[in-house]
Amino acid sequence: MDWAEATMDEPADLQMAPGPPARLFTPEEASALVPTLEAILRRMDLELARQRELKELIEDQEAYWGPAVREPTNPDHGTYAQLLRELEDVRTFLERDAEEIRRLGCELKDPYLGLVDFHAWVGGDRVLLCWQRGERQVSHYHTREAGYAGRKPIPRDARAES
Repeated sequence: MDWAEATMDEPADLQMAPGPPARLFTPEEASALVPTLEAILRRMDLELARQRELKELIEDQEAYWGPAVREPTNPDHGTYAQLLRELEDVRTFLERDAEEIRRLGCELKDPYLGLVDFHAWVGGDRVLLCWQRGERQVSHYHTREAGYAGRKPIPRDARAES
């Protein structure tokens, strides 16, 4: 499933390219990006809502007409084709926003929940600083293996690590 096709109940498959992170962050550096991330995620909210709406309209057309909706002679073919084009445009916008987050050096984990990770060192270990939309600053981390469920507060002495 394309990550842009995920629903709110499904995890977003971000198709992030594996490999070394673009950069390592201190908690302060990661926190400085929170306003930028909030703005990108707000924009994504609108795109995700329109994507859901378009998918429902497309599914309605397909349920009503079946495969015949794809035939140029179908009375609703033009509308159906327009919905498909608009859905592709929305996906392009979502990919653009996800790429903008990647260019910042972050990993967008879930656009619906607003989960973003930052590669970092804490206590001599390579970890992911973890931020969730609505949090004022980056104040938690987890190992890659533990994921979000293993979130812990960043120790005060880790603040200067980079």
